[in-house]
Amino acid sequence: MRKVLTRILKVIAYSAGGMLLVGIILALFTQTDFFRNRLRIILASAIATTTHGSVHIGVLEGNLLYGFSVDSLSIAYGNETVLSTGRVTARYAPWALLRNSLRMRSLIIERPTVHFVRT
Repeated sequence: MRKVLTRILKVIAYSAGGMLLVGIILALFTQTDFFRNRLRIILASAIATTTHGSVHIGVLEGNLLYGFSVDSLSIAYGNETVLSTGRVTARYAPWALLRNSLRMRSLIIERPTVHFVRT
């Protein structure tokens, strides 16, 4: 009985250690330029598909777990730029993401410019 209990505890300890190691590796990977560039491309594509326009997202900076900054953002339809901004900084609660919700702590948009076009 004691051998079985010891074996179960070892399996639990190794599993917990393995999950912790994978979590640390993923957290470090999200801080790389490669990951941020890929994320920027994926976000720009998703927003362009939703808005039926072209989207430019500048360089992503910051910690993606608690918040991030983008040095510029623009959305255009055809030759008309509809939205352009300077730096956009967002801070949010990371634990809310686990509940499939987003709780913004702050959102700062520098130099926003919105162009309305009558069609």
